[in-house]
Amino acid sequence: MSGVKKEDVEALREWLKKQPHLPSLPDDQLVLFLHSCYYSIERAKQALDVCYTVRTHAPEVFSDRDPKLPKVQAAMNVIEACKLPHKDEKGNTVILTRLKDNDPSKFDFDEIVKAALLGLEIIIRDEPTAEGYVFLFDQTGFSLQHIARISVNTIRKFFVYVQEGFPLRMKAVHVINTTSIIDRIMMLIKPFLNKELAAILYFHKADNADFYKVYNKEWMPNDYGGKEKSVAELSGEMRELVTKTGGSYVEAESKWRVDESKRQGKLKTQGDLFGAEGSFKKLSID
Repeated sequence: MSGVKKEDVEALREWLKKQPHLPSLPDDQLVLFLHSCYYSIERAKQALDVCYTVRTHAPEVFSDRDPKLPKVQAAMNVIEACKLPHKDEKGNTVILTRLKDNDPSKFDFDEIVKAALLGLEIIIRDEPTAEGYVFLFDQTGFSLQHIARISVNTIRKFFVYVQEGFPLRMKAVHVINTTSIIDRIMMLIKPFLNKELAAILYFHKADNADFYKVYNKEWMPNDYGGKEKSVAELSGEMRELVTKTGGSYVEAESKWRVDESKRQGKLKTQGDLFGAEGSFKKLSID
């Protein structure tokens, strides 16, 4: 279990049994939370509760997730996402995401978040004790019309989830090929960024030279001047994995939800988790 002690898994399981609102979970999920929280049982408890509470209160992202469903497949036609063949020099797994189809009319934000998170869950399922993760977003093709199609309420839920509940060690987020609209994107997400994530968020323009100081350009897909397979090839392999194995995972995972009526103490509402609904519903992009 690579650093995760058996007795800590047992301690977390005993705690879980005393939380009637939480679902019963397999050991591999408990290992994920302990590892991502650097073996702190208390932090793992908090992250686990947030993770499955958010999944319960955000059905637009965490329901109807079978990868063979037409809407999920359509989302996979709009974005390309893949795990790069080489880890960085610190041993972190690098995940690249970019638009495949630039047509804003096909950009269904909720479905894209759904597909992206499902793919990420499949990745961490297969490497539960990875050192950490570096996320690489290519802004090429992303326009003001895409921003207009983003649900701010989904953004709010997404950031609560990834910052407080998702069981992985996030080491850096790099945005490459940035354009002038990055300021508009930051206007959208800044209200929801915590200081920890803001501190590891980096932006790179034009030749992305600064990024290649921390990640060897030769390790990049050949689309970016590297020596590895193209993004289309790597993304196709990832899509095949998610489509083939994601169905059985989703069938099991769909039962990992919270029953608020059984929570001890104060029940968690959407307002408790995400703040006042509608506070950030509209964003001017004029």
